[in-house]
Amino acid sequence: MDLIKIAKELVIETEEQATEASEMVKKLKELENEIRASFDPVIDKAHKAHKEAIAQRDEHLKPVLEAQKKLKDVLCDWHTKQEQIKLEEAKKEAERLRKLEEEKILAQASQLEMQGETKVAEELLETPINISPKYEKPKIQGISFAEIWDFEIVDEKLIPREYLIPDEIKIRQIVKATKGELNIPGVKIFKRKVAR
Repeated sequence: MDLIKIAKELVIETEEQATEASEMVKKLKELENEIRASFDPVIDKAHKAHKEAIAQRDEHLKPVLEAQKKLKDVLCDWHTKQEQIKLEEAKKEAERLRKLEEEKILAQASQLEMQGETKVAEELLETPINISPKYEKPKIQGISFAEIWDFEIVDEKLIPREYLIPDEIKIRQIVKATKGELNIPGVKIFKRKVAR
């Protein structure tokens, strides 16, 4: 712990201090190796057990999740069809009510004209009739439906630039392979030191 504290506070101003820092790096590397040797086998064993547990769980879950998805898709299709049927019925009912309202207005306008109220009759006839279709969406016990917006890419070339993400892995590979000799527009290529 003293070595760690010294390393964190060390300032190198002389060659002697640089040599001392180099020796400290070696000692810390030895300590790192000891710690890894102690914990890595335990971590590796736990990691393998974790992966095995996940694999077994997923093996049992996969058919259940597939069946759930299939049923949910079928339910969504049924719900959509039922909703369309109810909407069509509601549109027919709204049209029937609109016609009844239109006939009622025509009768009132006709009566107003016979009473000499031509201007009032004309205003009545110009009044728009707005009857929107009303219906109750179908319900299924224990299931609710949400409408979500989604997307599908149909032509990558047409996507505006602000929706694109640079491929940093590919850029890093090219920069390393060409040792900075390739110029990539919009990318600053530089060299940095790493102590080993």
